[in-house]
Amino acid sequence: MTEYNIDFAERLIVTARYARGEGTYDFEAAQVVTYLTQLSIELSLKAFLEKAGLPVKQIKGFSHRLEDLLTSVGKCEVRQEVTSGRLTYVPATGLRGIRVNGQNTVGDLIARLVSEGSTYPDGIRYGTGFRGLEADIMLELASEAHRFVNRHWDEVRLSPKL
Repeated sequence: MTEYNIDFAERLIVTARYARGEGTYDFEAAQVVTYLTQLSIELSLKAFLEKAGLPVKQIKGFSHRLEDLLTSVGKCEVRQEVTSGRLTYVPATGLRGIRVNGQNTVGDLIARLVSEGSTYPDGIRYGTGFRGLEADIMLELASEAHRFVNRHWDEVRLSPKL
């Protein structure tokens, strides 16, 4: 049994979509979406690092620091078709450059969360106000991170250069 559950990360996204609902939503709904999507991103990245072979003790050392987790994922390698019919291992830095809603990248949005958003998780869970990205962007960000992890799940490894 693994420490970090990729299927749980996916369920968090489904639950966040339900909380988002249709049309307008209130503060608490935004709070739930923000919290669940950031937790999903954290679990997706941690599950990926564990699958790659990083020791759980080292993964736990990242705590909730999404930017550090993303950087560590970029030091892993995934198999990718570089030329027609030829798969080779390349750095998993591609996650950082994936576009969300056709605009910002995963890397840019996580950096914005760290610099402009409330401290995750406590700054979101407690109090009557928090700063974060729009719910729809958070949902797409979590979905893109999970999609990348899922797509490369069976072909990730730690870089031999580490």
